[in-house]
Amino acid sequence: MHRIRMLILVDLETGRRHRVVGGGELLEVEGLGLISSERLVEGSVIRLAGRRFLVRRPLPEDVPKVLRRVAQFNSPTVNQYMMMRAGVRSGSFVVEAGAGSGGLTVMVLWAIGKGGRLVSYEKRKEFAEVLKRNVKSLGLGDNWILKVEDFGKASESGADALLVDLPQPWEYV
Repeated sequence: MHRIRMLILVDLETGRRHRVVGGGELLEVEGLGLISSERLVEGSVIRLAGRRFLVRRPLPEDVPKVLRRVAQFNSPTVNQYMMMRAGVRSGSFVVEAGAGSGGLTVMVLWAIGKGGRLVSYEKRKEFAEVLKRNVKSLGLGDNWILKVEDFGKASESGADALLVDLPQPWEYV
């Protein structure tokens, strides 16, 4: 299983979220500076720059704010609606067309859990590289296959759900 490489610091006074990145003894808190990795215990409250912060893992609501993007993200509300309409749930086998930067991808991976499976199609290599980094940064991906090719070449069958986020989706279904 991938190790989670990203944490969120939530300012307890303002609610503002800061992404923590890195993998060594000193980690960068975006917008605040560096902090010792030993101080970051999930669920704890720490003091940094004169303020109090809750340390936690990213949640679906954080996705648009904390992941790197090369493509526009749908809002978490839109992604959840798509997943609900398609019947995505724990254990589902899902095929995703047009993965972009991974906003929907990570939400599907959270929803399907370890017992599910996701195959994502993204034809643009530069998008696929960012997508891979985003998925790994959240400790996800053990049950995920990324195909860097046009969805028109898809060969999967037996999926429980198909999520299409492409300019003319009717051309593919």
